[in-house]
Amino acid sequence: QMSHSPTAGTASIKGKQQICITPAGYDWQLKLKGERLNGKLTLQAGPAPQPLALCTATGYNGWTYTQKHNALKVTGSLQYRDKPLDLSEALAGYDFSAGYMRRETSWRWGSISAQLPEGAFGLNLACGVNETGTTENCLWLNGEKQLLGPVSISLNRQHSTQPWQFSSADNRINLQFLPQQCRQERLNLGLLASNFRQYCGEFSGEIQLNSGKKLKLDQIPGLAEDHFARW
Repeated sequence: QMSHSPTAGTASIKGKQQICITPAGYDWQLKLKGERLNGKLTLQAGPAPQPLALCTATGYNGWTYTQKHNALKVTGSLQYRDKPLDLSEALAGYDFSAGYMRRETSWRWGSISAQLPEGAFGLNLACGVNETGTTENCLWLNGEKQLLGPVSISLNRQHSTQPWQFSSADNRINLQFLPQQCRQERLNLGLLASNFRQYCGEFSGEIQLNSGKKLKLDQIPGLAEDHFARW
């Protein structure tokens, strides 16, 4: 079951690990129930939320909408194997996307929600979709959103443990992602197909703020994804 909106409705997954997500405006409430992982969490956007939200033309007559928000404060409780986890420094993000995309679509993506010496830092970088006159690339620092230009994301699909490169023509972004754990799925159903790989790993390098100051990232945990879909 999917939510009809990033700010209302409910999305849920049932099974051994149950997940229920209920947006409450720009805050998201998350309930987890399973053999190992249980909890009730709230992702708090703060009093003046600044999510990324855009809708772009796709292909001949399609469209793509996305709303994303990273580096959100996490409150509530979370237990793994009945042991409570410390959430005092926890940050999280959400990604809501919908639309009528190209028959064959592929994208590469990177995401960070982490504490830096400068404060709560979030990053969203993508190439392959939402690039008709704009991009979905941006960063958040202590709740303030800063838009970024197009990025190039390169990787070696035959050697998936090698580092990925994230770079921009304006030289504001120069990051390396070292992949570690991988979640993947490969389906070929004829008319429909999916080749999905999402990695946990670490980002290192530099990214420049609007002020000109450069943030240095040194083995900061994050996600990266490489996906092909035919739908």
